[in-house]
Amino acid sequence: MPIQISEPFQPLLDSSSPNYGKRYNVFYGGRGGGKTTGIADALLVSAIQEPQLILCAREFQNSITESVHRTLANQIVANGMQDLFEVQNTTIIARNGSEFIFKGIKHNVQSIKSIPNIRKAWLEEAQSLSQRSIDVLDPTIRAANSQIIVSMNPELEDDPAYQYFVANPQPDTYLCKVNYTDNRFITPELLKLAANMQATNADKFRNVWLGQPTRLTEGAILAKWVDAMENPPEGEPVRITKVPYTPSAPVITAWDLGYSDATVIWFAQIVGKEPRIIDFYQGTGVGIDHYVNLIKSKPYNYEMHVLPHDAGHNSLRTGQTLVEQLKQMGLGHDNNITILPVVAVETGNELSRQLLTQLWIDKDKCAEGIRGLKKYHYEYDEDRKVYKPKPVHDWASDIADSFRYLASYLDSRKNSVANLVLPGYHQQKIWG
Repeated sequence: MPIQISEPFQPLLDSSSPNYGKRYNVFYGGRGGGKTTGIADALLVSAIQEPQLILCAREFQNSITESVHRTLANQIVANGMQDLFEVQNTTIIARNGSEFIFKGIKHNVQSIKSIPNIRKAWLEEAQSLSQRSIDVLDPTIRAANSQIIVSMNPELEDDPAYQYFVANPQPDTYLCKVNYTDNRFITPELLKLAANMQATNADKFRNVWLGQPTRLTEGAILAKWVDAMENPPEGEPVRITKVPYTPSAPVITAWDLGYSDATVIWFAQIVGKEPRIIDFYQGTGVGIDHYVNLIKSKPYNYEMHVLPHDAGHNSLRTGQTLVEQLKQMGLGHDNNITILPVVAVETGNELSRQLLTQLWIDKDKCAEGIRGLKKYHYEYDEDRKVYKPKPVHDWASDIADSFRYLASYLDSRKNSVANLVLPGYHQQKIWG
């Protein structure tokens, strides 16, 4: 079949290559390297050579349009392979029985674990993978001679996938950096974009076009303050560390309610004058009872559950507010649910920054929440070449929104109550 596979991707097919048959095949670098189409071509050829099940996965996939389904379909046409594949709405099936399936890992962990005989797993946009997803997926791909194929444009140097696959590659890894300079099909338009960025923003060019990871996301809203907690000035303590639960201090939960998105909950305490976050949870695709049972299952003494303003709206499905539902489930006793008023996003973000200057966060239980705070960023206006005063709405914004609600609630308490009696403590001022 007259399909030309670019040199970096030939070890996926060429048995004479010293890197053929590796367990991990990791392709990383900047934009324009042709990683996605190169891997797609190689997997299509592999699929018609031998019947197999190929999982195409990414951290988040709310619909098939967010997967590589369209890329594979386009390459089937570009390579003249229409007679060999049937492109269906959610799968692609080869005439010999090979099948491509598409999943978001974050919210389908259990279903992926139950899929037998996955021969190859392609992890696209792997820079977004959580450590939990990596830990679950790696042993799940366990068929004989199975392979994991990774493609990523690195973002932060401490992202789990960059550390796991690139910085500290696993044994039996083919590691290949692919940049736009390696793409013989690069268009003049992409070359011009790369040259313009190189001339105007060298640091961003190295990350975007050369695939060098950074410490801070471009346009980050909170990352600088989180970074200061991890890398404080000399003489200051590291405040992202092990933070144990203090039984004598009550716990506050702050929620961001997800309907099509994730629901996020932070668990905080005020111990003395210190605000501390001891726990974090994120979930989707489950009912409110799941979160109520989760909260009840933890050994915490709760003082307040903080909900956003829309928790007071009646649901068209149930005819009840979320607060009424929570109370029926036993979570709203003694008036320990509060609904926040509407606060401007940037006002709340400033309160988040202030909280981060005093906060302690548990590095293990809150690892995914910390990563979300780092990646929360403003939208970029490609036409005007400036950042808009509007955050990008993605998985990180769900985490940051919930954190913003916590910061707003603590600020309202600080401003309205001079002192607070905590069990086991004398009268003392709360945070601030």
